[in-house]
Amino acid sequence: MNEAYLKTFFFVWPATIVIGLILFIIGIFIESVDAFTLTLSFGLGSVVSVMLASMNYRSFNKHQDTPEKWVWMTRRNYLVRYAIYGLILSISYLNESIYFLSVFGGFFIFKGVLLLSVWVHRKDIDHG
Repeated sequence: MNEAYLKTFFFVWPATIVIGLILFIIGIFIESVDAFTLTLSFGLGSVVSVMLASMNYRSFNKHQDTPEKWVWMTRRNYLVRYAIYGLILSISYLNESIYFLSVFGGFFIFKGVLLLSVWVHRKDIDHG
């Protein structure tokens, strides 16, 4: 598996904490928003995103030597991943104490850190 992908698992937690703190500070200044719940909702989305990325990583490492299973595995992983995303988003939409957009934003933290990690990794390779 790509080295940048593996580094993402390490860097996603500090990024989640920093963005969570920023959301908490923003939530303090907005009267209609509970700062703690806003941060917790973002954390929920982030944890789910990392959990599903970990599932993807483990399943591909488990079947690394059998490429004929990759198509089936990819389809299964996407089905499971989007079913879980849909379930979490449905629960957050129906539950008024969880902020839907904050959970949705948390889903993108792993992808954002992954893109940044790939960009830094390629920059290091290009410049020796």
